[in-house]
Amino acid sequence: MSRCAAGGCLHLLSSFVCHVDGCEVRLPTYPRRLVIRLALGERRRDRQRAAEELWPNVEVCTATRRFRYALWQIRRLTGEAIVRAGRDAVMIADGVHIDVTAARGLAQHVLAGCHIDDWEPLRLPLLPESDDDDVHAERQRWDRLRLLALERLAVTLLARGDVPGAIDVADCAVRIDPLNEGPHRILAEANLARHDMATARRVYDDYRADLRHQLGVEPSLEFRRLLKR
Repeated sequence: MSRCAAGGCLHLLSSFVCHVDGCEVRLPTYPRRLVIRLALGERRRDRQRAAEELWPNVEVCTATRRFRYALWQIRRLTGEAIVRAGRDAVMIADGVHIDVTAARGLAQHVLAGCHIDDWEPLRLPLLPESDDDDVHAERQRWDRLRLLALERLAVTLLARGDVPGAIDVADCAVRIDPLNEGPHRILAEANLARHDMATARRVYDDYRADLRHQLGVEPSLEFRRLLKR
């Protein structure tokens, strides 16, 4: 049985999807924003604070009224499977599976040197279509964490002799941060391991051109020496 077959489940990687007992539930805009904020930040929030964060430019009484209506919509659509509301606070319900929380744990396992069977969640961005400031900050944190994990995983795969796997993982890391040298260097090293000097050189030259254009600096001496071995 999948983690989302029973109870509440929130997908925040790639796009927002809410499931209750295996069925997708479509939440309106403000109920969805409230659920996302609870899932990404403090799982328990003061009701008044949450209302003022969602509607910062209206009177307090208006924000409170709108907040109560958003909670009513969530309850109507999901029962108490996703959000629980008390007199003073709202919170994510116990037992809700949140994919980005699981993915963060996966990344930490990689950084701790543990073996993982599936690194697919590390490919996925956090709510890329959202322009919410809170989501943007969490997206940046997630990108930093998964970038570190992908670099570590690529190095591990290369050391084990899994060159295609290392190239796939390093390429994914490059897409997260095109100006970060680590993934490019691993990508070049992996191509050298399969005696593909031309591709390794192209990886270096493309990265050097981007770095010069964007930041006006050169790749590290370590990267330059790699191509001269």
